[in-house]
Amino acid sequence: MSDLAIYTIPGLGFDQRIFSKLNLPGHDLHHLNWIKPRSNEPIHIYAARLAEKISHPPEHCILVGHSFGGIMAQEIAAVLPVKKIILISSIKSGKEKPLNFRSVATLGLHKWFTKRMTLNTFRYWGKYFGYGTDELQQLFRDMVAGQSDEYLKWALYQLSIWEGVGQQAEIGHIHGEMDKTFPVKLIKEPVLKVENGTHMMVFNKPAVINELILSQF
Repeated sequence: MSDLAIYTIPGLGFDQRIFSKLNLPGHDLHHLNWIKPRSNEPIHIYAARLAEKISHPPEHCILVGHSFGGIMAQEIAAVLPVKKIILISSIKSGKEKPLNFRSVATLGLHKWFTKRMTLNTFRYWGKYFGYGTDELQQLFRDMVAGQSDEYLKWALYQLSIWEGVGQQAEIGHIHGEMDKTFPVKLIKEPVLKVENGTHMMVFNKPAVINELILSQF
């Protein structure tokens, strides 16, 4: 058994089930699911509280973050000296963020981001953003239904204003060429590109993602 502890952090509105198809022989996965944010809590304070759930020595920890979970992994790494961060379908700085996310906080759009709104409109945009199967669509609905409106608004606002944390742990970046949420054309090198990979490839292309994660150890 490896002495490395692998902690996963799901994307915005998701939970550990987004990683349910990962299979990393010889490695146990530990999941950091979202906790309730405090009123107007800065992301670095939230990250410090979430990091309290890490029970292994940080120098033996690898953080695997999907989407907004990758941002949170970088914030945690600014608090704890983890061994490595692996980003999946995520960004390393505000410069890799598309304009639509940048404008959320400016226009106050996060105030309208609720479970009801998300689930009621999902059928109009889900397939375009990579939710191409009935299994994945149902999983998305189940995961979002388990979140609070308070968390969803907080997370979208934090994503909108996030600009990065500077240099911390070593980063391995895995990104899909067909990602519509964070377009690969905005992602800076170095990056491991996945052909036909969408924003949800951690779930619907697990064999490829497993191999790429293992290549980073």
